[in-house]
Formats: sequence, structure tokens, C-alpha cells
Amino acid sequence: MILLLGGTSETAPLAEALANAGYRVLVSTATDIPLDVGSQPNIAQRRGPLSEPEMAALVHEQQIKAIVDAAHPAGAIVKVIFENAYLTDEQKVTACHLAEEAGADFVKTSTGFAPTGATVEDIRLMRRSVGPQMQVKAAHGVRTLDAALQMIDAGVTRMGATATAAILDDFAKLNP
Repeated sequence: MILLLGGTSETAPLAEALANAGYRVLVSTATDIPLDVGSQPNIAQRRGPLSEPEMAALVHEQQIKAIVDAAHPAGAIVKVIFENAYLTDEQKVTACHLAEEAGADFVKTSTGFAPTGATVEDIRLMRRSVGPQMQVKAAHGVRTLDAALQMIDAGVTRMGATATAAILDDFAKLNP
């Protein structure tokens, strides 16, 4: 998907040319005037001025969607990684919704570079914020079997752990 931000007169011919070349196009214009692009099925329109947060959300969502559109036909899984350590709960929920709406497969708690990573509270919040088809990955901070089991109970479907060997050893001791 190509996102075009512009006015009605210059955007319509460009959107039409891109659509005729086989691209899907989302056009966002600053006015409420509809584009004259006929019945082109590859063009979606969003009319009216955007506030800064609306524009940021639109661009963010379309970037994720572009990655999903490129990755899924090749069978690749798309994970959207947050740095939950730096986000409010409201921002985490919004990010989950945007990732899900864009068609991503996973939401993930951290890259591992923030001062903290996955928490049970964050996993519960993220799990509640997405539908059952969306997966949740805990990363950065899962170092023990007990922590791994808590994450599973909270709703993760995948974990990243640098202490995998120790976790598996502890599990083997419980299940000889």
C-alpha cells in the first residue's frame, strides 16, 4: 500500500497512475473534497484535515501494513516490537490495536535494549488489547521457569529468553 498525503488536484492523477500500475493506494487529502478517480478499486480515500496524532497513527499503521503486505505472501511472520519500558498503558493499548488492525501476527514487549522488559502486567494488558488470533511475545526479562510459567498464564504464545537452558533444566527436574 502506498500512502499519499496531499491536495485533491495533484494527488488524483498520481493516485490513479499508481493504481493503474497495480499498486494499492490510500489517499489522505486536507480537504473534504472527494478525489475524481472514477471507480478505481485500488484507491481508498480519507478526506479532511488530520491532527498531528491522527497523522502519526495513520502513517504508523500504514507502515506496518506495508510490511505485512510484503511479508505474508512469502509466508513470513510479522512481529511488532514495542519498548514497553518507555510506554504508558494507554500507548501500549493503542500500539496493540494499530498492529492488529494492520494485520501483524505478534505484538512483542521489548527489543531487549530497554532497562526493563516483559512484565506479567504488560502481558495481561497486551493480551486483553488484541483478539485471539493475535499472538503476544514476552521478551527481555524471562529468566526463570517460574517467570516463564507466569508469562504463559498471562497469555503469551511465545517467549524470548537468554536463560533458555536454565529454564529447560528446571523444567526437566520437575518432569523427570
